[in-house]
Amino acid sequence: MEKIEAIKDDVKEKLEELRKSGVSLQKEPPIELKKFTPFLNSLKTIMDGNDHELRSKIIKRLIHKVRRCCTAILKM
Repeated sequence: MEKIEAIKDDVKEKLEELRKSGVSLQKEPPIELKKFTPFLNSLKTIMDGNDHELRSKIIKRLIHKVRRCCTAILKM
């Protein structure tokens, strides 16, 4: 019983760390392919365009999301 309590406490601590780091514990449902394809096409249009500032902001945002997720996973 003590072993189970120790595991439970460890899991609670990890969950709290994830919450503090800003990682959402509720996954967003995946979108349908028919909605995702136009999104990818619009993203490609933006990336191929001349608006370097917008392109830079999108890339920075994507990198930030990936780093945040990777950091949360590595802490587990």
